[in-house]
Amino acid sequence: MQIGELKGKAIEELRAVSALVETKAPDDATGFKAWLNEVARKAAEAGNEGGFLGFGGVTASDAERATLTEIAAALGTSETTQTATPFS
Repeated sequence: MQIGELKGKAIEELRAVSALVETKAPDDATGFKAWLNEVARKAAEAGNEGGFLGFGGVTASDAERATLTEIAAALGTSETTQTATPFS
């Protein structure tokens, strides 16, 4: 499986999870989806890219930011979620 195919499948699954949680646990859906979005953001920003000896790099590449936008759209959340906790 190619990386693009894997990413597409993951986005599809996030859409399915979003729909499922909206149906089965509507009171918890917003918090849960925001938490998933936050997990994705933290993973993307886990290491700096570029720069020299840890200076001047960026926390997320353009590709990672684009993927975060896709994830947010699949979940129906804002991609700028900062401190979400599940089931808040």
